[in-house]
Amino acid sequence: MKLLSFTIILNFVNAAPFLQKVQQCFPKGSRTEDGLVRMCTSCVVTTDLGVNYWPRYFTEITCHGPDTACLNFHRDPHEVSPPSIMPSQGKCTESIIHMTFFRYENVTTVGATNTRKGQWNSYTQDIRGGCVCGFDKRSRILHNFFYNSQLHPSS
Repeated sequence: MKLLSFTIILNFVNAAPFLQKVQQCFPKGSRTEDGLVRMCTSCVVTTDLGVNYWPRYFTEITCHGPDTACLNFHRDPHEVSPPSIMPSQGKCTESIIHMTFFRYENVTTVGATNTRKGQWNSYTQDIRGGCVCGFDKRSRILHNFFYNSQLHPSS
């Protein structure tokens, strides 16, 4: 399944709109090249921050769609709200990587040639690096397969 879409998102942290293009999606239940089964629907997205950012373009992997449940124990793995007697044991969440990017600020136009002058300042950009299935802390599977010391490591 190949979805193409353009999305304009307002980034409230940096107060700047940016453009995203979905390149390719991988549905929940499909197989990877290694034969593993995907637990969550994910998409490869190219993000364009605009001319005042460096890097301007970067690629992310995002969770996609309304179905965020994973590790389900019922017949329909794509059911958005599983029956309460058979709750989902996990949830699809985006893993975030924090990267240092640069933003061109205090831009002014100078002279007849409209030369732009400003200053590059660093900031931290959140990059979505994947869609992973994490166990719910109340999951029966989690508590049956891991020792309590593995779930709550001492400091």
